[in-house]
Amino acid sequence: MQKETLYTMYQVQNNERTKNIQFVNYAYFESKRFQPDFENYEKIYEGLLGEEINLENIRTMFNENIPLGSNYRKLSRSDIIVIDNGVKTKAYYIDKEGYVEIPSFAVDHDLSLGKSIDIVDYLEKPTRVSGKDKERKPGFQIAMLKKLNSVMECSK
Repeated sequence: MQKETLYTMYQVQNNERTKNIQFVNYAYFESKRFQPDFENYEKIYEGLLGEEINLENIRTMFNENIPLGSNYRKLSRSDIIVIDNGVKTKAYYIDKEGYVEIPSFAVDHDLSLGKSIDIVDYLEKPTRVSGKDKERKPGFQIAMLKKLNSVMECSK
């Protein structure tokens, strides 16, 4: 029996502390050598992912038909879509030209759900899944080492 695939959408919290990271390109994080921080985001929606749905479909669907009672703005740069197929979780940063996969955010998403994780599964460089390809800078390794230290501290 195949597990259902879930998607979760996150947007940067709207407060004084996060105003400088709202609507920014991923290149901003690369230039500062850090990753988007889970603590700066709030979950705005989650649902089941159908077979015909992909990242672009999600973005289009929610920008054209915001569900009634939802308290969020249209999806834009700096928002994150997490896809969880029950085996592996992947997080995608919405960038100016496509999406960038950010494994460190996927780790935090899974930990927030109380999942038991193997950090080795997430030790991949962020990769651009659409749009222009660019070389990844060293910020990723720093972020993942911090995440690994954090996970190890919590498990003590």
